[in-house]
Amino acid sequence: MNLPRLAFLGIGLMGKPMASRLAQAGYPLRAWNRSAAKAEALRGTGAEPCATLADAVAGLGGIASGIGTTSYGAQLMIDAEDRASAMELASAEF
Repeated sequence: MNLPRLAFLGIGLMGKPMASRLAQAGYPLRAWNRSAAKAEALRGTGAEPCATLADAVAGLGGIASGIGTTSYGAQLMIDAEDRASAMELASAEF
C-alpha cells in the first residue's frame, strides 16, 4: 500500500500519541513542534523530526495538527508563507 506522506504539527499531550500511532502504522510522517525536543522524541517511532514548519509541510499529501487553537495554527501557516493553506485551516470546522 502506498500511504501519503503526512506532517503532524504540535507534538503535545494530544499530538504525541496521535503522531506516534500514525508513524507506527507505517505512514511516512514528519513531526514539528515549537520545541524541537518534542518532535525529536518521535524519531524512534519512525517519524522524521523537522526543525522548521516549512520543512515539515513541504510537498506533502496531508497535514494533521494537535495545535490547540485554530487561530494559532493559521498564524503558523502564514509564517510559513503558505497563505492558501492558512485560509483553509482558518475556515475549517473542528
